[in-house]
Amino acid sequence: MAAVIGLTPEQIGEVLSANGFQSIDLANLNAPNQTVISGPEADLNAAIPKFEASGAQLVKKLNVSAAFHSRYMTDAQREFVQVLDSEQYQPPVIPVIANVTAQPYEPDQIKALLARQITSPVRWTETVQWLLTQPEPQFEEVGPGNVLSGLVRRIRSAPVAAVQPGIR
Repeated sequence: MAAVIGLTPEQIGEVLSANGFQSIDLANLNAPNQTVISGPEADLNAAIPKFEASGAQLVKKLNVSAAFHSRYMTDAQREFVQVLDSEQYQPPVIPVIANVTAQPYEPDQIKALLARQITSPVRWTETVQWLLTQPEPQFEEVGPGNVLSGLVRRIRSAPVAAVQPGIR
């Protein structure tokens, strides 16, 4: 996985397409100009100079153990479906936003969306945009660091982008 900063998801898609990198997926839509990509390490290494030549401010490889939120997690997704099928789920008492849709979970879709999130991009930008439409939204970051707070600030200050249907 690698973080691409300074390009929009659309620009990243154009770079991938123009250079034949069909093996790389968009994995985390973190902010309007910060996206994490996921795929085979050799392909990520080959793509980095292409992103830099296309105006990326920074492309940083991430120290992770797998190509998360991509098609390369399909086997893990299949195993997770078996776990999900063995459990019962109750409708959320408060709205919980699904990574896959950036919308509150529908009670009849909980298992399917939990499984899909393993191979689908995390739509953080759209999630925050949805939350900002709610009455008096408040954000509290729990845990070490302030990465999420920084992303929320960047999303708040950016114009609302269109939903990205069909992003792989």
